[in-house]
Amino acid sequence: MAFVKELLVGSLKGLVEAELKEFHWRLMNTYHKHITKSELEKADIFDTVDKMVVCFGPEEAVEVMVDILRKMNQNDLAEQLVKEHTQAQTEGNMNISAAVGEQQNCFETHKTNMKKKVEYIFEGSRENEAQLKAVYTDLFITEGDMEDVNHEHEILKIDNALKHRKTQEKPVKCNDIFTELRKNNEKKHSAANLIPPQYVGLFTEVRGFTDQQKEQYFTKRMKDQSLSSRIISHIKTSRSLYIMCHIPVFCWITATVLQDILTENNEENISTTLTEMYIDFLLILLDMKNQKLMNKMKENVQST
Repeated sequence: MAFVKELLVGSLKGLVEAELKEFHWRLMNTYHKHITKSELEKADIFDTVDKMVVCFGPEEAVEVMVDILRKMNQNDLAEQLVKEHTQAQTEGNMNISAAVGEQQNCFETHKTNMKKKVEYIFEGSRENEAQLKAVYTDLFITEGDMEDVNHEHEILKIDNALKHRKTQEKPVKCNDIFTELRKNNEKKHSAANLIPPQYVGLFTEVRGFTDQQKEQYFTKRMKDQSLSSRIISHIKTSRSLYIMCHIPVFCWITATVLQDILTENNEENISTTLTEMYIDFLLILLDMKNQKLMNKMKENVQST
């Protein structure tokens, strides 16, 4: 709007006092429904421009001024105003196009970076990098009423829920996992239960792995198929471990612990209870942390 006012003021500055009075007269008579005589009686060129922009808007104010200037035979001023206005619009559009193009490039760069970022996952440390598509195992979600969804976390409750499913289930593919999180506003049970039922259209719960998907996970997770077979055989010997592997993150914990133990052929110390599994997992994490600190200390010593 500011550049339009500058153009209009510049055009009126090309008029002498008598010509400005004629401009006011034609403006009042032609557009009397918008501007009254009293409004222009003591108006200078700046007041005139302000009133025209308020009454007509920036673009129409230019058209009105060009029309009046032509009626006054001020064709040079009219053509100059049209030319400058068109040039200013073109430059403005170019700036907008450049800004849009820059924004689009920024979006594409961000999209590429995000794709690279989620293409690989790190399990514990960057040394354990794995491609998401290579290790991803389809899991199931359940959609239905809130009372149909399992609200417990104990092993027996999980086992019972798996055996007596009443709600509709569908698999979540690797490529669809971010479309599902957007479509279904995911919340923890404790938070979801606080929402009044009348405001809940559909309740979705990530149910985790079926028995078949548990085995698929370990098969994909381990490059050594004999090792994955030994892990699968072991968790089947412990009912509690096998049931808990319904939860994907527990499959990761189990794979981390058992891979470490079985790789060293230390089967006499293999975890058989949930408590032992968690303790071994914490020990592995502590060992990783200590190793990281040792490497950092070595780097500091070398740098000094």
